[in-house]
Amino acid sequence: MDSSELKKQKYDQTFEATLNHLEMRRLKDPSFTLDELEELIETEYINMGNDWSGRGSLYHVTQKAKLAAYEIFHSEWKQEESN
Repeated sequence: MDSSELKKQKYDQTFEATLNHLEMRRLKDPSFTLDELEELIETEYINMGNDWSGRGSLYHVTQKAKLAAYEIFHSEWKQEESN
């Protein structure tokens, strides 16, 4: 498996796992709110910007996948709330 295939596989796995985690958390944790999700998103963006240690390309792939999942979940949740 070459590097780009590995990165795509890791992205897909992380994205799906993050979405599943968020869905389960929303179902089972009544204290999990849209505001808390927005704080998580903000924290992830800050963490992504704090790359002072040079974490490596695979780490960046997982961070991007997590953020994409957070953003999609957030968008869908907000859409639900507006209906």
